[in-house]
Amino acid sequence: MKNLKRVAFELLLSVFILGLFFSGGYELVPPALQLLALKVVLVSVGLLHAHAAGKLLVNTTVDWTDDFHPAHFVRMVLYVVVPICYSLGG
Repeated sequence: MKNLKRVAFELLLSVFILGLFFSGGYELVPPALQLLALKVVLVSVGLLHAHAAGKLLVNTTVDWTDDFHPAHFVRMVLYVVVPICYSLGG
């Protein structure tokens, strides 16, 4: 349950904006805010994907007081690259 609290904001934001998309209220929002909302949900889903991939693939936490390991670098790259790829639509 502790791990779910770390991604609760991204989950809540994704569910709220996806609910807005599927409820039909999306058409009432101006086009600039539609694009912003779409990018926000894509980055949120990208962060969730990066978190899950980091847990499954690397399974280490980045501890800044500990020595630097290559697994820490992989974890940080996941948190940068995956949301960027999602937000670019790829």
